[in-house]
Amino acid sequence: MARTTIRLAPYGPASRAALADVIAEAKHDDPLAPVTVAAPSNYAGLALRRALATSPLPGSSQPGLVNVRFMVLARVIELVGAPRLAALGRSPLTAPYRAEAVRAVVEANPGPFADVALLGSTERSLQSTFRDLAGSSSEALDALAGLNQRSAHIAALYRDFRVLTAEFYDEHDVARAAAESIADGSSALTDIGRVIIYLPRTLTAAEHHFVAALATANGVDVIAGLTGDAAVDAPAREAWEALGAVEEIDGSPPPVGTSIVAVADPEEEVREAIRQVNGLLLGGTPLHRMAILYRHASPYGLLAAEQLQAANLPW
Repeated sequence: MARTTIRLAPYGPASRAALADVIAEAKHDDPLAPVTVAAPSNYAGLALRRALATSPLPGSSQPGLVNVRFMVLARVIELVGAPRLAALGRSPLTAPYRAEAVRAVVEANPGPFADVALLGSTERSLQSTFRDLAGSSSEALDALAGLNQRSAHIAALYRDFRVLTAEFYDEHDVARAAAESIADGSSALTDIGRVIIYLPRTLTAAEHHFVAALATANGVDVIAGLTGDAAVDAPAREAWEALGAVEEIDGSPPPVGTSIVAVADPEEEVREAIRQVNGLLLGGTPLHRMAILYRHASPYGLLAAEQLQAANLPW
């Protein structure tokens, strides 16, 4: 029977403590048991490994991690599914070849895109659409084609794209292959051991299929983050509750804005932000725990770079 255990924890120390608990649980009977943490990014994985290795896991008296790997979920899927596809003679669909394939199909059959077929924005838009259509059945493509003339042409272009890239595989293909490998008893399960999916973003349909297969074979643990805002967290709660048993973990409330500063212009905004960074730095907060965020690259990106350099702050 599938076993997916989902822990909902506030972002921050509570979610990290929940991860330490699950790792300790996985290693309860064997300290050398393999554990794989699917982190939201490579940078997050590096930070987690350093943070968890500096203090003992629950139930242990010594700090350190043994046989625990941190990688993104896509890399976990690749380790399990890529050998199956390689055995079939298929290669990864690289970004340059994907772009070239999109250009080839639209140039061969421009249709309503004739006037904009050579524009980079057209290529990028079609690439995004083809990613959304990845794994769609023939019935789904037929339904898309029945909407209107433009949709029919996009469905035709995507079918041509799939034919042109049939010898290659994308993220959807490798996730499906990974799920099939797990169902067949892949030896890769021995290497990756217990899988903990930490603070995942929205999973694709193929990733859901992989997680379900993993749950059936080895069990899988998910630590999902909560912001503390009920309206924001509601969709995530519903999605995870549909996948398995949910345990909610209490923790300190997430950080919120504590002040508003009114200034005359963007340059003064940036200077004020840097003053606050300096104040926090002098108070003991390390720079890697701070960020200056802005909604628009212009003018804030250039201003921030210039002012941080002038203040001799590494960034």
